[in-house]
Amino acid sequence: MKDEGGRMSAERLRRFKPCPAYKDSGVEWLGEIPAHWQVKPNFAMFSQRDERGRDDLPILEVSISTGVRVQEFSDGKIEHRSDDMGAYKVARSGDIAFNKMRMWQGAVGMAPVSGLVSPDYIVATPREGVDPRYYAALFRTPLYMAEVCRWSHGIVDDRNRLYWEEFKALRSPVPLAGEQRAMADFLDRDTARIDALVAKVREAIEWLKEYRTALISAAVTGKIDVRKEVAT
Repeated sequence: MKDEGGRMSAERLRRFKPCPAYKDSGVEWLGEIPAHWQVKPNFAMFSQRDERGRDDLPILEVSISTGVRVQEFSDGKIEHRSDDMGAYKVARSGDIAFNKMRMWQGAVGMAPVSGLVSPDYIVATPREGVDPRYYAALFRTPLYMAEVCRWSHGIVDDRNRLYWEEFKALRSPVPLAGEQRAMADFLDRDTARIDALVAKVREAIEWLKEYRTALISAAVTGKIDVRKEVAT
């Protein structure tokens, strides 16, 4: 059953709750959380990193679609010269990096390796006991992105910026360290499986497109006899 807003009813939602007891988080967008979880401002889980002056690290890009990854340069793209890298920020492997102007759209993620990000980005280092994979996933959820938008500053949405002062004040759920790790492992495993299925489907689609083109070409050039099919 769903209510008028299309949301699952509270009674039905409870069937999917794996913990024996829940409590009000005190955060409107978050709602109820397991009773043993805490809610803390982000500065309790992260500190800001502002390390610069390295030119021997790869450049990382922070995008809405992929999160954080090593930037790939095509043959026709001019790479930055090393003397331009002095202002770039260092993001160590496991750090959270986000684009101040696009975090409300999901431009945030965990650095897979140590690298350099734009000086206009924010780099947050996880404190001890924090699994950054869990928070990288949390920060890219629609509910969290909506909250980020509410805390961002800008004349219009497209110019919204989330600065460190606002990020560190945002409140987030804090599961036990083991639970963070378990949820991150689960997401790593299952999203990898889904990504593999998506890749296979895309490959099949490309093959079908090629087959469609070849079929049309063969039919209109007389390479195949379609008279029987047409008569039928």
